Amino acid sequence: MGNLLYEPVIKEIKERLGIVDLIETYVSLKRSGKNFVGLCPFHDDKNPSMYVSEEKGVFHCFGCGAGGDVFAFLMKYKNISFSEAVEELAKRLNLKVYKNQVLSPYSGRKRIESYLYKINRLASLFYHRLLIASKEGLKAREYLRERGISGDVIREFEIGYAPGGWDTLLSFFKKKNVPLYLAEKVGLLIKKENKRGYYDRFRERIVFPIRNVEGMVIGFGGRALGEGQPKYINSPESEIYHKGSVLYGLDKAREHIRSKRKVVLVEGYMDLLSLFMIGIKNVVATLGTSFTQSHARLLKRYTDRLVVIFDGDEAGIKASLRVLDICLEEGLFPFMVVLPRGEDPASFVLKGLQEEFSQMVENSMPLLDFFIEKAKEDFEHAHISRKEAIYRVVPLIAKLRDPIERSHYVKRVGEVFGIRENDIISLIDRYRKGYAHNHETTGYYKVSSESLDRLILKIILKFPKFLDSLLKEDMLNCLMDPDVKSILGEMMDKGLSDISSLLVRFPESSIQGTLSEAILYSDDIVDEESAYRMLRDCLRKVKLRELENRLKLLRVRLDRAVKEGDHLLEKKLLGEYKNLVEEEKKIRGEG
Repeated sequence: MGNLLYEPVIKEIKERLGIVDLIETYVSLKRSGKNFVGLCPFHDDKNPSMYVSEEKGVFHCFGCGAGGDVFAFLMKYKNISFSEAVEELAKRLNLKVYKNQVLSPYSGRKRIESYLYKINRLASLFYHRLLIASKEGLKAREYLRERGISGDVIREFEIGYAPGGWDTLLSFFKKKNVPLYLAEKVGLLIKKENKRGYYDRFRERIVFPIRNVEGMVIGFGGRALGEGQPKYINSPESEIYHKGSVLYGLDKAREHIRSKRKVVLVEGYMDLLSLFMIGIKNVVATLGTSFTQSHARLLKRYTDRLVVIFDGDEAGIKASLRVLDICLEEGLFPFMVVLPRGEDPASFVLKGLQEEFSQMVENSMPLLDFFIEKAKEDFEHAHISRKEAIYRVVPLIAKLRDPIERSHYVKRVGEVFGIRENDIISLIDRYRKGYAHNHETTGYYKVSSESLDRLILKIILKFPKFLDSLLKEDMLNCLMDPDVKSILGEMMDKGLSDISSLLVRFPESSIQGTLSEAILYSDDIVDEESAYRMLRDCLRKVKLRELENRLKLLRVRLDRAVKEGDHLLEKKLLGEYKNLVEEEKKIRGEG
């Protein structure tokens, strides 16, 4: 984040410069109802998908997810900082901006976040210097050389090395007067049990800085050298790091993804670095987690084509089905490359099979086609009946958003299994109605785990006084969507004078996209009384979701206690479980 220039200047720019006037300087817009619509300049837009609201002062692209206010548009269009955007717009309006009017944008929560980013940056540079210029880093340098990782890639990704001592980083932080409790907050240090003091989390490991899309270091991954276990560890979740919504390498890959119009998804750091080495730079990696809806939404901002690299074993096929499910729901069309058993992208590169691997990516099969072929194969070998095969693929086709694609697959499945197209369409309609019934609440809003949080945001943006309900019930930590948590947390810390000022508080963040979408959609919530009922229903579902997660965790702990014969712990956990079940019944209205 850049500096936030003196607020009266920002306010005057927003009052005097309409967002439509600014955007029309660069993009042709047409009126559509009370909004304007045009081709988005931030992705290869064939049908106008960028909406601009003059009344609210925001734009949002429903194709790539870009959004924000006048400052966000200019920053993204010209690839400049927030301060530079303010200065350029002030110049356009003949306003003077004095350098002594610069204030820190960080207060409360944002001030803490700025320190956390700085601490991570300091640690990243420290580890990187140890890798490239110290005797201790020799073993790590040799390992990376053996894996085919060049010095250029090491420098570009700022890969580092954490020595085996317990206080190497701790001593460095003390010399630099870094607040140790903040270093613990980001997981670089661990507090000693029953003692005062800290020790290093990463020891005798190659260290991979994890960055957000803006390139700021938000966490780290560490790979053990030798026989150390676990093989990989990551930073724990923090105020700035939520691993379910971060993809490693996206900061380097996003422009390559836009130009190639597709993204390659791999599992780990070394796979990504190996592909980057051979020129496949539109590549990102999950961080030891399953592919999530947040990942899909993040990638949708840059492309709608995803190539996923899978192992060919049963676990790989199950993982690919989860990816397909999420992608179809979020409007992504996934392709797949199935590797021979025991191989991964890094091993292909090490064996000199770069051309073969690149060809596999180019010739990747649509993931939906793979599952249709799998169902056909199982049916032809009498492993499943025709009916079971049809019911296996229909839910996937039903989730296709594009009617042309859906029509193509209806015809294909009809031909493959000898079923009339009308019968398949009827099954799809039945599924879609059932899906809508199970996943929707009043109006157009889905209530899946993460969209529940976004609906709460839309309601509170429309009726800010409802924020008190969230405060009174201490619900912020129960939310799952990290963008929504950041926005609502900022509103709680500083209050909300107007939506425009809220956008300014996140000037260089992807959160602008979430905000602009919520602001545009908040008009769908008209009646205050109905909105309050909807909010109460959402909060009830969030509480139930939180309780269900706690019950799942208790069941795991109970199973372990039973297996280990720990009867005292088993009795204690059973008591906790019973209390949570009673609490759940009360919330459901059954108690």
